Amino acid sequence: QESANSAALRHLWARQRIAALSDQEALEGGAAQKAAITELGLKYSLLTQHTSFIAVDHIVRNSNPALSPSVDQPSPLPEGVSNLAIGAEVPSTPEPAAWLALLVVVGIVVVTVASRRPRG
Repeated sequence: QESANSAALRHLWARQRIAALSDQEALEGGAAQKAAITELGLKYSLLTQHTSFIAVDHIVRNSNPALSPSVDQPSPLPEGVSNLAIGAEVPSTPEPAAWLALLVVVGIVVVTVASRRPRG
């Protein structure tokens, strides 16, 4: 019981230490923080920005990948959706609301400039 609690505390401490070192590295930059973060991540089996996990399977699923056939896997569309629904380009022109907003702003600028002109 006591060793399980202390193991949890060690992992919590390592997480907090990694967070503090990451903040310090972001502010100051440097290899010392990166090395310390990596060391803590490896020692306590924690994922950090400098370490990662790799899954290793001991059973070979595909002993000769060169002989594997290439297959085009169809992506079915929901019922009633045409095939024309995919692959089309999205228009890059602004929506009508954006044009209206731009027109309102230009109108306000024109009225403001016109009202500030001296009349004479």
